[in-house]
Amino acid sequence: MIEEVLDARASEQDELHKKFYGVVVGKVILTTDPLMLGRVKVQVPFIDSADLAAWARVATPMAGLLSGQYMIPDLGDEVLVAFEHGDVNAPYILGCLWNATTPPPLPSPLPQIRAIRTPLGNQVAFREAPPAITITTPDMTQAAPGLPPGITLASNTMITLQCGATRLVLSPAGVTITAPAVTVTSTGAVSTSGTSVSLTGSGAVSLSAGGACSLTGSVVKIN
Repeated sequence: MIEEVLDARASEQDELHKKFYGVVVGKVILTTDPLMLGRVKVQVPFIDSADLAAWARVATPMAGLLSGQYMIPDLGDEVLVAFEHGDVNAPYILGCLWNATTPPPLPSPLPQIRAIRTPLGNQVAFREAPPAITITTPDMTQAAPGLPPGITLASNTMITLQCGATRLVLSPAGVTITAPAVTVTSTGAVSTSGTSVSLTGSGAVSLSAGGACSLTGSVVKIN
């Protein structure tokens, strides 16, 4: 019995001192890095025990002080692994791999489209022809705790939407719409309210109603 335990421990030590030059396909088995360095624990085929799996650093296009591209592989993801100087205790994840169980988010081939899609279905798609950027979110899905469903654009200064001569500006002072023409159409009621409301036209101003038309106020002046 003691010899079997010693043999098992010796076998584990042999696994820990293996050298492997090249790349291998591995599987992410843990994502909660105790050192908070963005690492994941990855298991590779020639190390049978999950206890011996090493923490792997994730290669990314950009990494700096509290900055960079943050896309950590998920639990169960298939990844391509390389080892520093062949040391199986120093793995690096070069990228993630699709397979029959986890296929790409978009059907192939779509050479005119580049997309980023999260597991919950939040997606940013870039289309080359005709050029377009599309942002989509799944219905009633929250991207993070505390955020309402939908798409939010937030700024402490100003947000500007512009198409040709039409311009919509949102600022802390209010909303400004500038356009050659503005049309407001509703299948129901239209309501406008404020501490004061001004309607001015540099030319003619027309007010009409298909039914009754009433004008009320504490004082009504018509000039």
